[in-house]
Amino acid sequence: MADLHRHGIGLAAFIADSIFSSDGIFAGPAGFLRPIIEEVRAAGGLYIADEVQPGFGRTGQEWWGFQRHEIVPDIVTIGKPMGNGLQRAGGWHKAFPASRRSGSCPK
Repeated sequence: MADLHRHGIGLAAFIADSIFSSDGIFAGPAGFLRPIIEEVRAAGGLYIADEVQPGFGRTGQEWWGFQRHEIVPDIVTIGKPMGNGLQRAGGWHKAFPASRRSGSCPK
């Protein structure tokens, strides 16, 4: 992120699957995302939790994968597990103050 900042580029968001499940189930240690998310937020970015794979209780521990890390995402993406084989997609986000919705992008 320091390199982005040095070149005048802001950070918009960081998106992550909280258990890296595309290559099998690798849950990693609980909390490993926390320091990354703290740095992303300090840089003004949003954390997007990709819950397509780990969501809906698939981790066997929590309903959502991000809960293992004790963090609250700004945006969550969900999908196929909620359709039981039928194509579905969804998401939600928390309310943002007007200053975050200005529509301006960093240059």
